[in-house]
Amino acid sequence: MKIKIEPSRGQGTLILPPSKSLFHRALLCAALAEGESKIFGDPAGEDLAATLRAIRALGADAKIEKNFVRVRGVDPFQRPAAGFDCASSGTTLRLSLPLFLLSGEPVEIVESKQLAARPMRVFRESLCKKGVFLEQNGEKFLAKGRLLPEEYTLDGSVSSQFVSGLLLALPLLDGDSKINLTAPLESRPYTALTRQVQAAFSVKTEETQAGFLIPGGQRYRPTEFSVEGDATVASLFAALNFFGSNIDCQGLSESTLQGDAAFPKILEKLDMGQTVDLTDTPDLAPLCFVVAALMGKGHFVGTKRLSYKESDRVMSMRKELAKCGARFEIAENEVSVFAEDLHAPKEILFLHDDHRVAMALAILLTRLGGTIDGAECVSKSYPDFWRALASLHFSIAEQ
Repeated sequence: MKIKIEPSRGQGTLILPPSKSLFHRALLCAALAEGESKIFGDPAGEDLAATLRAIRALGADAKIEKNFVRVRGVDPFQRPAAGFDCASSGTTLRLSLPLFLLSGEPVEIVESKQLAARPMRVFRESLCKKGVFLEQNGEKFLAKGRLLPEEYTLDGSVSSQFVSGLLLALPLLDGDSKINLTAPLESRPYTALTRQVQAAFSVKTEETQAGFLIPGGQRYRPTEFSVEGDATVASLFAALNFFGSNIDCQGLSESTLQGDAAFPKILEKLDMGQTVDLTDTPDLAPLCFVVAALMGKGHFVGTKRLSYKESDRVMSMRKELAKCGARFEIAENEVSVFAEDLHAPKEILFLHDDHRVAMALAILLTRLGGTIDGAECVSKSYPDFWRALASLHFSIAEQ
């Protein structure tokens, strides 16, 4: 799908969609809580649909009501052999896999080609040493074995999702467990979100100097959980406001633990010419590159993991922003953006089947004008994105 965007400024009120990160975790915790839970919010997007399939494969019952999801949890230790389609949701795969290892029964997870190419070595290196069998067979991921209460050693520099997956599963085991990190944990705020949701379902874990201590013998308790607004989406509209729009975003908690809520501080740093560290906020990278281009320059560190996302986000943004006159200088873990003469693209901008790239480039074109191709990829996380822009009086049209 092609979308043409004319230079325009928006105004109005936007109710933020619920945080995708929190929603994933709430659904999984509810599936582990024997009894009925209600998760308030709309589980829109392909990624959350994948997590709904995952919890049903665990044996949980999940029904989408008008403004919440009703989940009846199960005992994961009694799960029979199962399988489900994970599509392209890396969050679903990494968070749910340890839960399927509680029963010892096999699970077959179907993946997209895109997801199958993303790294799983952290689980291979940590779990296979404990007797778990993991095998990638084309677009199918096979797992078999039983999770045990032990010490698990993980490389924290690849993705915090591997840590979060174990944090969700290990409290259910009879004995205590530990997670030891061999490298600093990247995207650390996401483990805080995991522990926040766990606590709402009556499960506690402890962060230590070496990693995490997980007391065993715990049980998730059913509850009602309201999912706050998505800070990553709020960042898009904060950027639009910075460049002249007047949009009131509602639904984000003032006490949020979402790492991407740091975007206003990132804007301040870019405006002052300071270096921005993206280690804890990798999903903001495409938007940050756009803001830097519109400002004329920007310097970023903590960028090495961006090649493991839905696309290689540094290279994707470099290619598309070059069509607008921006230039990238790339090192191992840093990126500099320069744009002395930014202009409307004479070519169509392609989105590399990456929802974050799509939404970031849309922000760019509200200032420059232009056409993008592949706009449907926003369905992964925010299907209503284009309707939201139109409702806020931005000039957009499907071609």
